Amino acid sequence: MTLHSIIQKTLYTFHQVECEDDWILPQCTDSSGPVQYTDSSGPVQYTDSSGPVQYTDSSGPVQYTDSSGSVQYTDSSGPVKYTDSSGPVKYTDSSGPVQYTDSSGPVQYTDSSGPVPYTDSSGPVQYTDSSGLFQYTDSSGPVQYTDSSGPVQYTDSSGPVKYTDSSGPVQYTDSSGPVQYTDSSGPVQYTDSSGSVQYTEHFDTSHDLARHKQKNWLVLEEGGASPRGIHLQFSEIASAESHA
Repeated sequence: MTLHSIIQKTLYTFHQVECEDDWILPQCTDSSGPVQYTDSSGPVQYTDSSGPVQYTDSSGPVQYTDSSGSVQYTDSSGPVKYTDSSGPVKYTDSSGPVQYTDSSGPVQYTDSSGPVPYTDSSGPVQYTDSSGLFQYTDSSGPVQYTDSSGPVQYTDSSGPVKYTDSSGPVQYTDSSGPVQYTDSSGPVQYTDSSGSVQYTEHFDTSHDLARHKQKNWLVLEEGGASPRGIHLQFSEIASAESHA
């Protein structure tokens, strides 16, 4: 047994409070318990009245738990995610990002307010927040969605929706009722709030007056190779004849 170990054992046996020369006794014990120090083999972890204490040695920092909860440290392998009194904490390590944006683009994640959208290289991301469903436009075209004001119409690669394109107008129904348009094939018959609305097409000039009177209609012909007719109420024609 060396002189150094004999002196050290003797001092611990009598619980001396003060340490002797550092070159003889680098470690000692006081009335509060063991004391931590760093020697050639590295630091020593111990517990005092406030709880466990963490130290850093040549291999990196050491993770420990104190009175506030689990505490995280960063070592040579990268930071570590942990939970403190405010909730989980996000870090970036070598395996990839956690709830953050890296060089490949932002990442969608959920925070206390709900899901959050981000845009990455593939285009925007659709998500739902507290106000309802939101729509984004990506490389394939706009997308139809519903917001607080009602459904919203967009044009995508499959064709128009409730709109007019290069082939002509499109008939559709809005809040006031059906709406009529005229396209290259002629007028379109529809019903509005006032009732049925009639549009005329080519008709056969062999139709006689009696047949139209039976239908309570009279046809007034116009000249030309392809005459077109105007339908008038019979009562209007009778009134005109009585004044003739």
